Amino acid sequence: MNKNQSSFHMGNEFNGYGETRYLRGTEPRHHAPVSQEKVQLMPDFGIHLLKMLGGIPSVINPENSEPMLLAMLGSMPGMTKIVLTKDENTGTYICNFNVISAQDLTDGSYPYVKSMSSETPTGFVPFDTAIIYYIDDFKREANWRAEKLKEEFNIDAVMISLTLPSEQDKDGKQIALGFANSWNTLDDSDMVDFVYIFCHGSERMLQFKDASKYNALTINGINQAGTEEVAGDLHDLKKKDIVRLYIEACNTGLLDYYKVEYQSVASIMSTKLADDSAAYAWNGSVSFGPPAIAQGAYDLVDADYELEPRVSEKQDHYNSVISDLKQDGKIETAMHPMGQVIYHNGKYCPYGYFPGTYIIDKR
Repeated sequence: MNKNQSSFHMGNEFNGYGETRYLRGTEPRHHAPVSQEKVQLMPDFGIHLLKMLGGIPSVINPENSEPMLLAMLGSMPGMTKIVLTKDENTGTYICNFNVISAQDLTDGSYPYVKSMSSETPTGFVPFDTAIIYYIDDFKREANWRAEKLKEEFNIDAVMISLTLPSEQDKDGKQIALGFANSWNTLDDSDMVDFVYIFCHGSERMLQFKDASKYNALTINGINQAGTEEVAGDLHDLKKKDIVRLYIEACNTGLLDYYKVEYQSVASIMSTKLADDSAAYAWNGSVSFGPPAIAQGAYDLVDADYELEPRVSEKQDHYNSVISDLKQDGKIETAMHPMGQVIYHNGKYCPYGYFPGTYIIDKR
């Protein structure tokens, strides 16, 4: 088009071609300023914007989340309050987030609903199986978890007590061997949705009797001193078709140990699951429910309270491990006891994990 061509349009049309043209209104008028009485700010369209963090859709402005937007997400997990923290030593990022509600988070393949109806999508298969292993030290917590599974998913969890009387545990290994045998003979012909393990633990062992020297499965079948064999080796456990494994034992996912030794209880156990599954463990010591003083007060008035796992106020073992790693020159700074962490296929997932959407740290 010729650069001198021009066009002007306001109701009627005027075209000029390179020459000066003057326009004069036939009915000149003076227009008073428009009233500002009903002027409003432009709506915040940010509530409709999704920020992709890996494969996890997140709401930019959680305080103004549109219900319709959440409904549009369908079975995708909705996340809010996402905080990324960079570890200056490793260069990796830790992602913490909140789920919008207990019902909005799914495994990425179907929405969870509390009651079935004629509107239930074809092919919908709810969570329906759970196994809870526990020792008597955590019987209360195990029973509470079973109640929550019943309440939230209508699952009747299979409860497996591992504690044995002393006459059945003469060599001090039978409790741990009982767990290993139960795991290895577990019928997983139908996928098991949840498995929980309530016991004592550390970064290198599952311990099935407090302070026991042998009732444990470790990362190499040997005690920490390297002088004696314990009940067994975690590597000898068979792979099972389990979707989610929750290891409710202290320090079993300790990250600084994993980064130095390239393995931990949680990393090994995550290789014993279905390929598209994850193990949830603890970076730090774990406690359950409110602090002991608060629990005592609730018990006095016979009031109910939740027993959700949380980071313990006491971190003696965690601090001891970190101190040893620093003294040995293996680390300079450490991760804080950040709580529950996730491992998939032997590797720590710094950005969280959802089937098909996880991100791992590349080195």
